Amino acid sequence: MFLRDLAVASWHTAKTDQLRRSFNLSTLVVVESVLARLPRNAVTLDGLAKLNIAVADPATRQYEKSEFDGVGTFHVPDFDFQQYAALSEAQQHEVILGFIEAAFVHVARISNSDASLCLSAVAEVRQLGLPLPKLGSDAFWKTMPERRRRSKKFREDIALYARLLSEDGAAKGERR
Repeated sequence: MFLRDLAVASWHTAKTDQLRRSFNLSTLVVVESVLARLPRNAVTLDGLAKLNIAVADPATRQYEKSEFDGVGTFHVPDFDFQQYAALSEAQQHEVILGFIEAAFVHVARISNSDASLCLSAVAEVRQLGLPLPKLGSDAFWKTMPERRRRSKKFREDIALYARLLSEDGAAKGERR
């Protein structure tokens, strides 16, 4: 099975917890930028189709894999959402890239998989310069590989995520 999806989110998120919701939305541009750089049908990482990175999860295991659906979860147990919120946007993006990189390395190590394509994707995102452009902006689209810009599903997903981010900003009283 080829890795084709990635997610970074706080585990057990309550809808009323604004810090966790803001965290989850802040990860989208980083995750989409990394996924756009992973070659399709080429990455075999422990037979996963999707890798979840669960932040602030009280799990006792660092990594677990669901055998029947090809989904793995890398757990990041200790995380301070208030400290994260106080960071600059560039620093937040680096934190998320660090989680993604750590997950790729850990899963590759325990499964004897090759994470070189995954780590190359993370390095390419870092080379773009942080902070990354706002999701759905013209600058964002210019950073996307040509093959991803043409995908209708990808464009629709980004439009949805950008709308969620816009609504989150409006809820906080920010102007966009």
